[in-house]
Amino acid sequence: MSDTTTDSKNDTNVDVVDEVRTWLEENWDPDLTVAEWWERLGLAGWAAPTLPTDAYGKGLSRGDAVLVQNAINEFGALGAPGGLGLLLAAPTIATHGNPEQIEKYV
Repeated sequence: MSDTTTDSKNDTNVDVVDEVRTWLEENWDPDLTVAEWWERLGLAGWAAPTLPTDAYGKGLSRGDAVLVQNAINEFGALGAPGGLGLLLAAPTIATHGNPEQIEKYV
């Protein structure tokens, strides 16, 4: 007997990993400055993939975000900046901020 929920979740996980790998192949350039790379990563939604799409995220689950980070690491690209900004401030601003605040701070 097949568990369609699990199968669907696994398909989603594979799709997310494939999507980020394809994006990395097209966008990773070790000659970019860290600031340039982080901007590119953020604008594509991969810096904070759990944020909503209208707040520079991908709307992914935390589990899928771990897969994204693992794929970035395995690819050899620089990951997103860490810290409280992405963990606390960005989700709060994405949820409660106006569009101008989201654009400026997230």
